[in-house]
Amino acid sequence: MFTEDLSLLRGPPGRDGRDGRDGRDCDTDELEKLVAMIFNESEKSGETSSVASTTTGRSLLGSYDTDDLLQSFNESIGFALLRKMQATLAKLEGIEEELDSHQSTSLKDDDDVSDSQPITTVIGGSTYVRWGRTTCGNNSQLLYEGFVIGSHYTHDGGASNYQCLPLKPEYSTYALTGSWVYGAEYETGSSVFPNAMQNHNVPCARCFAPTRSATLMIPAKRTCPPSWTKEYEGYLMAGSTIHKRAYAFECMDADPEAIAGRSRSEDGALFYFQKASCSSTGHCPPYIESAELTCVVCTK
Repeated sequence: MFTEDLSLLRGPPGRDGRDGRDGRDCDTDELEKLVAMIFNESEKSGETSSVASTTTGRSLLGSYDTDDLLQSFNESIGFALLRKMQATLAKLEGIEEELDSHQSTSLKDDDDVSDSQPITTVIGGSTYVRWGRTTCGNNSQLLYEGFVIGSHYTHDGGASNYQCLPLKPEYSTYALTGSWVYGAEYETGSSVFPNAMQNHNVPCARCFAPTRSATLMIPAKRTCPPSWTKEYEGYLMAGSTIHKRAYAFECMDADPEAIAGRSRSEDGALFYFQKASCSSTGHCPPYIESAELTCVVCTK
């Protein structure tokens, strides 16, 4: 607060190289101005300096000599600076305590969250079709229920894969042109499956595994690799070797359902069990000639 008035003490460089004089050659008028300035500042702040307390009711300078006044002046400046430093330190200590308290609270909150709600990072998810069923397993969510279609088993053109169509379609513009698709039927005879499914139309379910990101269908297995989740097991099925149409391999559920009211033989897209030929594969045993191949669908 004395920055501007301290110019009264400045002078040409002294012999010791410092800028300004040390004030000992100031005249009485200059010192009286400085003492008055100190007195006024002390009154404003409610403080009484050693110099101000001596000036009440008489001349600012009185009988004091120059050295006494300078000593009192320096003491007053030091006192004011000390008070400011103490206030600043108190503020810093308060800020430090507040930061420590906030950090302690944050760590406690983090501990509470980790104890009650373990954090699991999951990226994406995985979808698959459960052929022959209208529901998904306990480990997955049902996206939609549908029925299976494909190209006709006697046609040369079309597609080789089966599709799971939803029960409620959504059309856009159409012109009644294009290629036909047909409902799929079981061609299984009366054995293997728990219930006779011959000629019944095949349902399907589109499933979503939200905590897994990969899907794997393994033919000729009923179990999944370690750390993988088993969605369902079944039998490997596709088209017949005596038909023109070639179909992709799919894993039909081991306990399939049928679409109600669709049991008449209409022979559109067809599902047949698949079996290994020992003479061509060369892996019998452990494979068995003409035995229906199993399959399993796994996610991870």
